[in-house]
Amino acid sequence: MSALSVLVCSAFAQMMICFYYGGKPVGHTLTTHSDGCRISPCQPPVSNALLFGSDSLQTIRFPPVELIENERQRHVTRKLFGHLERGVLLRANREGIFIKRLCQSRVFWSGPDSQYSSGVCKLERDAVVKITSVKCQQLLDAVTAHRAQYSSNLEVSDELPGDQMARIYQDICNYSVPQRPPCYRDNLPIIA
Repeated sequence: MSALSVLVCSAFAQMMICFYYGGKPVGHTLTTHSDGCRISPCQPPVSNALLFGSDSLQTIRFPPVELIENERQRHVTRKLFGHLERGVLLRANREGIFIKRLCQSRVFWSGPDSQYSSGVCKLERDAVVKITSVKCQQLLDAVTAHRAQYSSNLEVSDELPGDQMARIYQDICNYSVPQRPPCYRDNLPIIA
């Protein structure tokens, strides 16, 4: 499981991207590219804007998995990186922070504009989502009486813990998660 945190400063295109593996900080980078950035474990193999986003994006690579102490976690992260090749696009401007998931892996985000009570939202593939808005920043400015920095978190993972995932799917699908019967094999009839 990898996570990153995005801090946006007063210069609207400037973002500090911090990487965490297993909750431990493993690296950070500052981007000021006005077109945004593409976060991925590797460079895009070919110049194809449809698959990998615009060539004008700054490419930011995940830190190497060798920084992870636990062998099992290193192995899982390597497998996860295989599904992250196309990456995640991130852009900050006067409107807020926008994100677009291109990769196959599931991506979850949380931040001040999160609409779910758990604070965690699933990012659908190819959907552009505003994860933080200017209105949110203005509210923070009014409360703190100075230009505050704010952050949003992205988590790339096979899945979230069961209760968080159930809440997200319940909100997305707008139906309650069915309860599992006590036993599935008790004298069930076979219908042909």
